[in-house]
Amino acid sequence: MKEKNIFIIILVVALIGIGVVGYRTYVMDTVTEVAQNRDAGVLPPPPAPADTSAPVVVAPSAIITYGDNGFSPKPITVTAGTNIVFMNESGADMWPASAPHPTHTDYPELDAKKPIKPLNSYAFVITRVGTWKYHNHLNPTHFGSIIVTE
Repeated sequence: MKEKNIFIIILVVALIGIGVVGYRTYVMDTVTEVAQNRDAGVLPPPPAPADTSAPVVVAPSAIITYGDNGFSPKPITVTAGTNIVFMNESGADMWPASAPHPTHTDYPELDAKKPIKPLNSYAFVITRVGTWKYHNHLNPTHFGSIIVTE
């Protein structure tokens, strides 16, 4: 019985070794083939670097932090087109969503539609002028508002 078990163990180790060698050979052959095809002009060349002379337009950003005691700042005033970033600096998940709770119908695009883990963030570009109330869907007693001007 012992001899049979030893034989099975040796067979399994040998098969694993053959699989590892075969996989490494396959990967190296594939890498070599891709390099040869690229050098022979069969594959397109890598893309040229991006044109850095064109101006880059960056939307203004505003950060709303969420801590164990709620959102800050509240309220916040921004212009239309601002990238709003909700940073979760609390010890629990948060879920930013527009008022009213639980339907989030005042500004549905504001709704993250899922929990945001601690030390993660959720962002969206706010485009509609007005005052938009929001809350933490997981703890509706934490709320704030975003005042959007033109």
